[in-house]
Amino acid sequence: MLMMKNIHKTYHAGKPNAFEALKGIDLEIEEGEMVAIIGKSGAGKSTLLHVIACIDSFECGTYQIGKLSVDSMNEHNLAEIRNELIGLVMQDFALIEDFTALDNILLPLEFASPKKKNRRDLARNALQEVGLTECANKRVSYLSGGQKQRVAIARAIINDPAVILADEPTGALDSKTAQEIMDLLKSMNHRGKTIIIVTHDMEIARQCDRMIEIVDGQLRNA
Repeated sequence: MLMMKNIHKTYHAGKPNAFEALKGIDLEIEEGEMVAIIGKSGAGKSTLLHVIACIDSFECGTYQIGKLSVDSMNEHNLAEIRNELIGLVMQDFALIEDFTALDNILLPLEFASPKKKNRRDLARNALQEVGLTECANKRVSYLSGGQKQRVAIARAIINDPAVILADEPTGALDSKTAQEIMDLLKSMNHRGKTIIIVTHDMEIARQCDRMIEIVDGQLRNA
């Protein structure tokens, strides 16, 4: 499903402040797995997530999603992967506060190719999947943290991606709401979605099929 070989990522390459964030990453995640990537602050978790999400480039190595070779793609192709194959859920929700929940969920469909019909029906179905149908026409600014994260997950699944990447998805939530979000992600995983969660919370990580630890830019099994 997802395979990386010898991935290196350096920030400010060739400059005095050059920093090698990823040092020869080898990673393989099978279709339908639920994996936690753990590590201390500064270990390289977010950098690895950004490379997996095709947001950041890398200097050397190979990266495949299914049969697609990411390292040979141009920016247009990478944008298609980000929009259609990968759903991204962020700790700070990354929602437009003045938009309604429904309008936030519709945003990825604006960039889908070809344009999908019945887009509002698709958005409502995504809201129903995360248990938030009643909030469709509410502005995000009026929603609770847990509701916002559900909207973010609905937005992430609107294009039916193969992989859902979640960056500290429970970090801004209380323990009860955090568990509700984890239960939602686990239910999606049980229906076949590949889930990758980046977290520093061991209680969250232990609920995944396996844990992978990143230490100083290198991976090891936890």
